[in-house]
Amino acid sequence: AEIVQLKKELQRQKSGKTLNYSDTTESNSNLDKLNDERHRFRKRKRLIAKNPDDREHQTMELLSKFQNKLDEVNRNKLVDISSSDDSVSDEEDVTWLRHQMEFDEERMIEARDVNVKGKDTFAIYDPRNEMSKRRRNESKKKHK
Repeated sequence: AEIVQLKKELQRQKSGKTLNYSDTTESNSNLDKLNDERHRFRKRKRLIAKNPDDREHQTMELLSKFQNKLDEVNRNKLVDISSSDDSVSDEEDVTWLRHQMEFDEERMIEARDVNVKGKDTFAIYDPRNEMSKRRRNESKKKHK
């Protein structure tokens, strides 16, 4: 049994996966949290459908669940916002779902389309863009 354990330890050292048992309990708890979160996200990833049609169906189901939750919260305005308990966790808190977006229509600014040329349009220039880089290099060659 000791030989097998020593062989495994040597293999771990060779592959660079050495286990350090001198960690404190705090770092172990952090590692445990990290591993739990990784496991949770891997589990979620497996649930995501591979087929685009299935993904669309899955997305629509999630949307309908959210809409149902919104409708339920709006129907049941039993819990007063001012009397909300501090013991309620963020995941259970639904007060934000009751919020109504309100804005002044007078303050609405007309959006401008970047593709439409006009007297008050601005030139959009991104130096990281491949086309901009090519033009810059061409103009450097012409000036030399």
